[in-house]
Amino acid sequence: DRDQRPQDERVEHQHQRGRRQRAFTQRELGRLVGCAADTIHKIETDTRRPSRAVAERLADTLGLAGDERLVFMDSARSRRALAQLGIALGPRLIPTAKPMLYTHVPLQQGTLIGREHELTLLTQLLAEPTTRLITICGIGGIGKTWLALAAATAQLAARGDGSVQLNRTLGGVEHLVKPVAQVEATRFIHGICFVDLSGLHSATQLIAAIAAALKLPIEYGSRSPRRQLSDYLRQRHMLLMLANYEHPAEAGVPVDTLLADAPGLVLLITSRERLQLQHEQLLFLGGLPVTAAPAGTHAPAVQLFLQAAHRAWPDFAPSEHDLNTIGAICHILEGIPLAVELAAAWVALLSPATILTELQQSNDLLWSNLRDLPDRQRSFTR
Repeated sequence: DRDQRPQDERVEHQHQRGRRQRAFTQRELGRLVGCAADTIHKIETDTRRPSRAVAERLADTLGLAGDERLVFMDSARSRRALAQLGIALGPRLIPTAKPMLYTHVPLQQGTLIGREHELTLLTQLLAEPTTRLITICGIGGIGKTWLALAAATAQLAARGDGSVQLNRTLGGVEHLVKPVAQVEATRFIHGICFVDLSGLHSATQLIAAIAAALKLPIEYGSRSPRRQLSDYLRQRHMLLMLANYEHPAEAGVPVDTLLADAPGLVLLITSRERLQLQHEQLLFLGGLPVTAAPAGTHAPAVQLFLQAAHRAWPDFAPSEHDLNTIGAICHILEGIPLAVELAAAWVALLSPATILTELQQSNDLLWSNLRDLPDRQRSFTR
């Protein structure tokens, strides 16, 4: 019996979010999909199921894409209701289902060192409702992606997700979680997604990488991949992180168009150059401090060297003279994190004094053969 079905399976609760956000009347929606307003009324009151063609046009008009579109199409042609989707055709103001949080943030090993100020600033920027686009700028190896991932992890921890990641990634800056939660822990209600664009240059490649990270299947038909991506993001409030977004002018990915099409989208981009967009907020990164550490502590660059050295040789126990030499190494490397870590990896074979001598003559030590390192992190040239 129809009236005996569980309340959460009643089709009359379907489709709310899409229609409310687009502010369609039944007549307007019917005109757009090519059917009568009465048909829309019957669909939303669960007295009629749409044909596949009408369901396709409804999905197109409401901007549904990816998994949401697939579930919509399956439900529209079956006896399963759509209440859990939180999508609306009809005029009723029924509370929508809680959005499904999609999170794709890689877990970084080690701790973030020497970037407490930058992380605090980035966290504050992400909490501002007016922030739409942040670009972390700096030379290769300066730690742009590390900082972006740390900020994303703090966002997840603030809303109760990924606390283990916070402890392993942020080390001693767990105190940042409290201000994040106090400002707005639920700004990115549809999640946070990280996309590595290393080695990609064309717009086609970049859009495909973003879609893959979002698990958005690209369909080849009347809508272009770029339009499908915009349609998918349009109804979402999420943080999209684009790492290693180099040569933005040549890439041709319309960052400004994505932001215009998706009002709830925030982009956090790491790049060696700014995007030159009007509302872009910039955060420039320099090398880690190599001097002026508080009494009884090491400078951040030296701390990073010691962390990397202990990974290469757990029994490494530097003398006071070694620590002074390590300070000199960090100084000539200008505190650049990648260069410091590559140099520190040699402590299992060379003394700090020998490492310093070699670096004063050439960059020959600044390379690694670790198999799990991306190509861009296998070497460094001063």
